[in-house]
Amino acid sequence: MFRDQRPVDPNETLENKRRRLVYQSRYRGMVEMDLIFGHFARLRLERLDRPLLEEYDVLLKQLDNDLFRWLVMGQEAPEEIEGLQCYALLKEFVEKDRHQLQGHIL
Repeated sequence: MFRDQRPVDPNETLENKRRRLVYQSRYRGMVEMDLIFGHFARLRLERLDRPLLEEYDVLLKQLDNDLFRWLVMGQEAPEEIEGLQCYALLKEFVEKDRHQLQGHIL
């Protein structure tokens, strides 16, 4: 299982961060997570401020199998993930758009 551990440039511009996060959202490795994160990134990342983008970056570093269990299967995520505001936004997004995503992954 691949987990992205590459360091991020501390001087990364907000625009470059958004581009990198969109790319990483679309190419996760697990098709189901590609669809969820790719769809979320297309619709929401432009409106997220830097602190939320930092949280989103933390989420992208999690294993796909774990994310799938937490977001789709309803298992509780670890406390440090559950406490992220961006995780709450992503969970809400998956619940609201479940019908659109359902044809692809569920």
